[in-house]
Formats: sequence, C-alpha cells, structure tokens
Amino acid sequence: MPRFSRAYPRIRPLLLVELRSSALARNYTTLDHSFCSILGPTFPNRFFLHAAQTDRLINALLPTNLPTIWDNLLAAGVSARYYWSNIPILFFWGNKYFLNGITTPFPNIGSFVSDAQNGTLPAVSFVMARDTTANLR
Repeated sequence: MPRFSRAYPRIRPLLLVELRSSALARNYTTLDHSFCSILGPTFPNRFFLHAAQTDRLINALLPTNLPTIWDNLLAAGVSARYYWSNIPILFFWGNKYFLNGITTPFPNIGSFVSDAQNGTLPAVSFVMARDTTANLR
C-alpha cells in the first residue's frame, strides 16, 4: 500500500469525486498491487472481482447468473453498497442488485461522498471509478 498511497495524489484516476486529501487512499486502499485475474479483457476480469469466476473470455454484452459476493453479503445480513460512475458492471446480473439496494440504476458516486461525510457508509463499500478503458470490440 505505501507505494500507491504516495503516488495517488499524482496519478489521480478520473473520478467524479474530488478528494481533499489522500487520507482515504492512505488508510483504506485494499487493492494496492492488484493484478487482473485472467490475462484477458475488462469484463471477464470484473466478473472475477464480483463472482470469483467468469462465464466468458471476451467483452460480451450478455447477462449472467453467476453467484457473487453481493449474494453472500445479502444472505449474511451484512450492509453493502456498490457505488459507480459510468459503467455499473452489476448490470450484467439484470436488475437483481438494483432492486435489493446494493446499487442504483443511475450513477451514485455522489452518494458515496455524502455517505462518507455523514458516517453512514455500509460495512462493505465498493467504489467503481469512472471506466475510461473498456473496449467493447
């Protein structure tokens, strides 16, 4: 984590959120030194992130019914929220996670900021930064 937290203020990913300091990144970054699950395109790797498996090896715009960490969190009664900016990868699971409160059908990154400021973040928060690299070819 140290290398990421020192570099974060310089590299600043394209977020709708303007962090006033890098304290959040210094203290709560969990994916420092993160690598893709498979040597492949974006969508299969995002599926691994949520489902620990994938059902595709290409960026196919097809629905899935793979079980996810979100299912486990819901079953265990753990509060959780998926905050996103422009591409909610959970849409591949249909409206399932939009209806049960895990996320919203419209970008909700602003909710992350207000939830953090108000101290109302759920036990598990996943923040998906603006995706500028998805290649749908």
